[in-house]
Amino acid sequence: MSTSPVSNLFQALQSNPASKVQQSVKPGQMISGKVLKLYPQQKALIQLGSREMTAQLEASLELNGRYVFQVKANDPVLTLQVMQEAVTNNIDQVASMLKQLGFSANKQRIDLVQQLYKNNVPFTEQNLKEAFAIMAQAKGGKLAQQVLLHMMKHSMPIRLPVWQALHSRMGTETSFLSTLQIMKQELPLTSSSSPKALQAVHHSMQRMMNKSVSESVHSVIANLVDAEMHSKHQPTMALLQKAGLLSGAVTLRDALTQQTISGISHRLEGLLNNPSTLHQREWGAVNGKQTNSFISEGVKQLVALKSRQEGNLGAIPHPHLSSEQVIKNKLHSIYQQQLPVSQGMKQQLSHWVNSLQQFTTSMKGSKENAIPSTDQQWKAFLQQTSSLFHSSNGEKLLQVLQRYMHQHSWNSLKTLVDAAVLPAVGTSKQEAIPAALQTSLSDITANQLTKEEQHSLIRLLSVYNQGSQNQYGIRDSFYIQWKSALEASGMNYEHNLFKSFQDNESITVDHTLKGAILKGMQENISSALLDKMQNVLHQLNGIPLQVQDTEQTMQLQLHLPGEWFGMEQNLFMDMEGKKNENGDIDPDYCRILFYLELAALKETVIDMRVQKRIVQVTIYSVNEAAADVIPALKPALESGLEKIGYQLSTVRFKLPDEQGTNGKKTSAVRSYYEGGFDLKI
Repeated sequence: MSTSPVSNLFQALQSNPASKVQQSVKPGQMISGKVLKLYPQQKALIQLGSREMTAQLEASLELNGRYVFQVKANDPVLTLQVMQEAVTNNIDQVASMLKQLGFSANKQRIDLVQQLYKNNVPFTEQNLKEAFAIMAQAKGGKLAQQVLLHMMKHSMPIRLPVWQALHSRMGTETSFLSTLQIMKQELPLTSSSSPKALQAVHHSMQRMMNKSVSESVHSVIANLVDAEMHSKHQPTMALLQKAGLLSGAVTLRDALTQQTISGISHRLEGLLNNPSTLHQREWGAVNGKQTNSFISEGVKQLVALKSRQEGNLGAIPHPHLSSEQVIKNKLHSIYQQQLPVSQGMKQQLSHWVNSLQQFTTSMKGSKENAIPSTDQQWKAFLQQTSSLFHSSNGEKLLQVLQRYMHQHSWNSLKTLVDAAVLPAVGTSKQEAIPAALQTSLSDITANQLTKEEQHSLIRLLSVYNQGSQNQYGIRDSFYIQWKSALEASGMNYEHNLFKSFQDNESITVDHTLKGAILKGMQENISSALLDKMQNVLHQLNGIPLQVQDTEQTMQLQLHLPGEWFGMEQNLFMDMEGKKNENGDIDPDYCRILFYLELAALKETVIDMRVQKRIVQVTIYSVNEAAADVIPALKPALESGLEKIGYQLSTVRFKLPDEQGTNGKKTSAVRSYYEGGFDLKI
C-alpha cells in the first residue's frame, strides 16, 4: 500500500489494538507508563497506552515521570512495581533491565525493547525469551524485529511458525499467484504414475489459480462422496437429497459399497474426462462385486450418447444426478433458500416447527371441544412461541421469514405470534394454525443446511462459477468464489483435523492446497521444490493471523490474494464488531472497512458501519467524480440491503483531507505490501 492520503486514511480509520493497552493488564507483564497524578497512600493515576488507570505503587514516583512498570497483581487493585525509568534512547538503562531479567544485551535485543517501550506494548519475561530465540534464527534482523513487534502488539503467540507466516507476508511484495507460479516451475510434470501426493498438489494448485475450468460437477460429486464414505457424516449425500437431486430412498452407502467406491469414482472421473476409453463390460463388476443398477444404467446411457455428445459432458444425463444444468439450478435454488441467521437460531426454529406439528397432530385426535390436556398443550405451545419470537433475535427471525414466505402464510404466522401474547377472543386453534402455515414452515426448515452441507454446496457451486463472475449475479458469484477459495486454500485445515481427531475419523488432507502441500513435503522431492512449498505454506498461514478476540468483541483483518477473485490487486479488509451468541461478529452491530484500488477512481476507502441493521456508508477518494456516481447507485444498494434485512441510512462522500489525516503519520504505518482490489461496481 502506498503512502498516499487515501492509504494513510485507511490506516488511521482502523481500530489499532496496539495503540491501547488490553482491557486488563496481566500479572508479570511489563509496560512503560507515565505518572499523571499522585495520590496519598502510594497510589497514582498512571497512563498506560491510551488508558488511564489508578494503581497501587511499591515506590515513590515523580509527577510526569515515565517508568517501566511490572504488574504484580490486577485484582482487586492494580499493583505496579517500578523496574526503572523508561528512557527509550538510553541504551545503558535498557541493557541493565535485560541483565536484571537474566538476558545478555546486544544491539538487536536493545532495539526491540526500545520499540516496545515506545509503542506502549506490554510484554513478559517469557515473551522476550521466545522473541530472542526467534531473532537468533532469523535472517535480516530489522525485518525480524518489525515482525516480532507486530506479533507482540497484537498478542500473538511468539512461535516460529507464526513468525514465519508473518515474515513471508510482510517481507515480500510477491503476490500469492506469483508464489504459486514459482512453485509450479519446480513441480515436476505429473502423470498417472506420479506420487499421489504430488498429483494432489498440482490439482489443488490449479484450483487456487482458478484454472480448473474443465472440472465436471459429476466428478466433483464422486470425489466428495469418496471422501465421506468412511465418515459417520455424509453431508454431500444429505445436500443432494435436500436439493431434490437424489431420492431419500437412495443412499450412497447402498448405491456404492465401501469396497467399490474408490474404483468407481476414479473410473467415472476418468470416463468423464475421456469418454472414448469406455468399455461397457468394465462396469459389470468391480472387485468381483456387482455395481448398483443406477451406475450401470448411467454407463449404458453414456455409451449410447458418446458418439453424439463429442465430449459435451454437461449434457450427459444421469438416472439420479440429472444433467449439469439441472444440478446447477437446483443447487442454486437451495442456496437461495438459506436463512441469513445463525445455526443456533435455525435449530430453535426447527424445534419450534416440530412442536407445531406435534400439537396439530394431537389436535386432530381430539374432539372439536378440546379436552383439558390439549388446552394445556396449547398454552405450553403459546409460551414456547412467545419465548422464540418475542426476543431481539426472534424479532429479527420473524422479519427474515417474511422474505421467504408467501404473504398469506406470513400473516398467519404473525397472527399466531401475536396470539402468544394476547390470545384473540373466539379464535380457535384450527384458525390460529392453518395447514398452509405448517407446510410453508416445514418446507423452509427442511431445506436448511448444516455447516458441513454448506461446504459441499459451495464446492459444487464453484464448479459453475469458474471463469466468470456473473453466473449467479455479482453478489452471489463473489460470495461463492470467496468461500470456495478460503476452503480450497485450507484455512480451516487445522480446525478440520482437530475435529476429525475428536470424532475418531480420518481426514483426506489433499482436498485443500495446504493439506496437499503438507503431504507433498513428505515425498522425496528436491530441496528447491521443498523451499517453494514452504513459501506457499507461509503465505497461507499468514492469511488468518490478524485476529483480536475479547469476551465481547472481535476484530479480524484479512489480506487475501486478489487472484482468487479475478482481481489484479490483493484484497484487504478490516472487520470488527460485537460478538453474537455463537462467538462470531454480530452482523447487526459491526464495521467493515475496505481498501480498494479501482480502475477509474483509483485508491478508495469504503467505511461501512452497521448499528441495529441500519447501514451507514462513507466513501473516501481523492477523485471527486465518486460523488457524482453515488445518486445513480444508491437505489440499487438500498434495494439490495433491504432484501437481506438491512436499512440504508446514508451514503456520504468525503475527501481524505476532510478526515484530518493529510500530512500526518498514522500510528499503524505498515511496512509491507497491502494492495487493494480492482472491482467493477
